[in-house]
Amino acid sequence: MLRQRINSLDVLPPSLKRIPRPGVSWWPSALKGNLDVKEIRAAGFELYMIERPATSVDTEIYLIAIDWNKNRGFFYTKRTAASPYAAAVVVMGMGFSSALGP
Repeated sequence: MLRQRINSLDVLPPSLKRIPRPGVSWWPSALKGNLDVKEIRAAGFELYMIERPATSVDTEIYLIAIDWNKNRGFFYTKRTAASPYAAAVVVMGMGFSSALGP
């Protein structure tokens, strides 16, 4: 199961301490602006991170917030580049079905 294959995140890395306003009404307020791990957990979410190479010079970082009790989750993707002028940010969210299970 997914839950057994990912590790919980206790401390946010500097590159993920702030999420810009996504511009959608359904995005949880705990996942906007300056992030606070305690506030996110109080909202019912567990945090996870995946980091992987996007290209030979770029890295994609995924911050995943899952509310296992409500079977929903959101993710924020950030691409970091060797050059600060080449950075791109994508904000996305998605719901999880109860098929994921605890």
